Amino acid sequence: TIGFDEFVKMMYDLQMGTVDATNGFLRAYILDRASLEAMVDMARTSSSNLTDLSLHKKPSRGGDWRLHDSLKINTTLTKLSITACDLTQWHAGEIATAMLDNTALQVLHVGYNAIEDEGFRKLAVALRMPPDTQEAWAQVQDAGEELEDLRQEFKEVNKVYSSYLEKLHRENGILPQPGNPHFIYDDPAARRKFAAARQKNEDMLKELEVAGLRDIQSKMYYDTLKGNGTLRELHCPDCYLYDRSGYEAAETLRHNTTLTVLNLENNSISTGGCCAIAGALTHHPTLTHLR
Repeated sequence: TIGFDEFVKMMYDLQMGTVDATNGFLRAYILDRASLEAMVDMARTSSSNLTDLSLHKKPSRGGDWRLHDSLKINTTLTKLSITACDLTQWHAGEIATAMLDNTALQVLHVGYNAIEDEGFRKLAVALRMPPDTQEAWAQVQDAGEELEDLRQEFKEVNKVYSSYLEKLHRENGILPQPGNPHFIYDDPAARRKFAAARQKNEDMLKELEVAGLRDIQSKMYYDTLKGNGTLRELHCPDCYLYDRSGYEAAETLRHNTTLTVLNLENNSISTGGCCAIAGALTHHPTLTHLR
């Protein structure tokens, strides 16, 4: 409950565009009245008003592929709940694909949708970080650090080279070389020093090119193996899941280090699937709640 004056201030802030995103009431007011297009736009632009989105029995909104696809670039949404929205395994696949590029979402609830075993498999695979993936990620980080170091070193080398060029243009003792855009000093020692600086500058450019290619290749390789490393909670109650999902969940727990909550209640996972999950718990360091 809020007072009338506080409500008027909220409406004024909304009209003036100075919305306080920490105010839960106002954020809920905005989302409840936002059109689907406005909601998708907020997701795509990582609006501060969209940090927690809950859609229940709203299939036209919850099943819109644009909302799922926006997860690839969204950096503010931390909790997404799409329940009883007639999601299928296709929708689950779209969400799973987007999660591979998402680094913000921490809680995902897709309960009461018939995503079935295949839909859960896609979500589970997106959460895996097997040894090959971890090694590929390490290569991406190494390549990025090497490239950044070379960029910093090149700045210093290029600074020296540029200072020589600037000095050449200021002094009178320069001679143009036929067919060569560069100038050189009259003094032989100065010419050698300038040539060495120019050569080092060119060598650094070649090293940067090689490092840049390595950075690109390592990222391309990681893209074929990558998994989501930020999701903390996955809720899939009443999703028409059977033993196959139990085995998929177990495999994910062996290759995931971020999940703290896994909710698979009210599904048809029998003893075999449950035993597989139980066996995988010894390999998972962070899971604290399993339903």
